[in-house]
Amino acid sequence: MTNMDKLYEAVEARGPVCVGLDTDFGYLPTDFVDSTLSKGENIVRFNKKLIDATKAVAGCYKVQIAYYESLGLEGLKAYADTLKAVREAGVPVIADIKRGDIAKTAEMYAMGHFTGDFEADFVTLAPYMGLDSISLLNLDEGWEKTKSPMRAFPLGKTGLPESSETGDVSISGKGYHLSFRHDGPDRVLDFHMEDFLDGAAIDGRLRLTDEPEESMVICTPFSKAGHFYYNQKINCLRARGTVTAAGRTYTFDPADSFAVLDWGRGVWTYHNTWYWGSASGQVDGVPFGWNIGCGFGDTSAASENMLFYGGKAHKLSQVTFHIPQRDGRDDFLAPWTFTSDDGRFEMAFTPVLDRAACTDFKLLKSDQHQVFGRFTGTATLDDGTVLRVEDFPGFAEKVENKW
Repeated sequence: MTNMDKLYEAVEARGPVCVGLDTDFGYLPTDFVDSTLSKGENIVRFNKKLIDATKAVAGCYKVQIAYYESLGLEGLKAYADTLKAVREAGVPVIADIKRGDIAKTAEMYAMGHFTGDFEADFVTLAPYMGLDSISLLNLDEGWEKTKSPMRAFPLGKTGLPESSETGDVSISGKGYHLSFRHDGPDRVLDFHMEDFLDGAAIDGRLRLTDEPEESMVICTPFSKAGHFYYNQKINCLRARGTVTAAGRTYTFDPADSFAVLDWGRGVWTYHNTWYWGSASGQVDGVPFGWNIGCGFGDTSAASENMLFYGGKAHKLSQVTFHIPQRDGRDDFLAPWTFTSDDGRFEMAFTPVLDRAACTDFKLLKSDQHQVFGRFTGTATLDDGTVLRVEDFPGFAEKVENKW
């Protein structure tokens, strides 16, 4: 049972009240204070009285660390003793520490507040960090480089557009700049980042053109009320432009270069796992690609599985991702297979790169494996036409999140 499950059970059993133990010494009644004890010891006595008086109706407790830090080492001992008292009462406890920082620092905060003297069931976070990212992948040579600087205090200033069809975004940080804008029917990406690869910068401008007539749009519900995911995937956009990094320039010719746009909004459940795959290219000179996925939300009524051929969408049934296992774990760099229950999507997938990132803070977790490689197999259009591809570039991913 997860800590979140325990919180739901506690709220259902005792109600939704969260009791704050943000205890300043000045809050204590004069006749309660024991002059033979320190301020910290008196605060712990007071907190224990509050816990005993409210534990029958409290769904959880919240302990604000600043009130305790203000007393120095004595206060931190009082903080630890208060957390211990709540846990001994069998009620979930939230450490109100409002932490938010880069990955390694966040890992140390997690160690400090989910284990040891300051162990709590939950922590509060300061939502004042943004993550910007650029990746460069070379399938021919089998390498990739990703750099993801943190941006402090975005506070909604990113200005994400309300739809995929309108709205421009421009982001700048120390040593980098990213922009995504509309220019008539086209979309233009501009980016620059210092010290990206082998000490050199990366620069790029890409223009995405020829949006196909049809794309995938779905609003997926979850079993939990009020949660959903609205998503659009636009495959087979033609790409024109250049990217320069470490003295090498990569040129994208719209005759044979393609892009996919993934745009989404939603309210997700706390713990979820999804599978997604995509590819865009051409077969006999005709733009062809696909979007496949499963596991994210309730897709019993509809799925996001589609083929795209010559600008038209062809709906698929359920698609299964077969990831090989080794020693009881997913072996992402071994060959995969994909099958559909209508027999219209049958593919073998040869991985080249696993762009993996895993962060596990117990309560918060993100385990991502976005695997790039080449597909070989068949896909059947609505009219029964069978298309065969060989070494068709694309990717497939498995992502587990708790947040």
